Amino acid sequence: VDLGSVLPLLLAVPFGILYMMNSGDTDHVLLYSMVPASVICVLTMVGRVTSERRKRGNEQALMDSVFDIGNRMLSGTNFETSALESMMLREECVVTGEMFSRELGLCRGDIGEAIRNTFSGISTEIAMALESIHACSVKDADDAGRLAITLGRQFQNRAVARKGLELN
Repeated sequence: VDLGSVLPLLLAVPFGILYMMNSGDTDHVLLYSMVPASVICVLTMVGRVTSERRKRGNEQALMDSVFDIGNRMLSGTNFETSALESMMLREECVVTGEMFSRELGLCRGDIGEAIRNTFSGISTEIAMALESIHACSVKDADDAGRLAITLGRQFQNRAVARKGLELN
């Protein structure tokens, strides 16, 4: 159980005390103390669920972009440009793409660190995949493009399998 979501229920005690001090009535103290605390609890849970959904959508869009990165690299574009262009095309990834662009500027050529700083908080799996693609691109861009396409297919196949399992 996530205590951060349940913690607002502790507000029922001060709400109950305030109600009893103002009205002196004990018949409805439970109702008037629990309802506001429960509403606050639900609101905090909705916010967390929404942010988790957004994070999952961003992660899935990044997984989809790995395939596109590979296609771009096979057509002759370098890793950094391919990654940024691919992320900027997807609405869910625009903010992440901007973060990655800033990190590339801050890390001054250490692209591996820029990848870790940007993507580790979103998905360690994506961060490792992009680091592998980048390391491969240093030696051979075409091989890196093929690696990215293969990883992108694996991500897509896994997503299809998960959806199939969720439906059953």
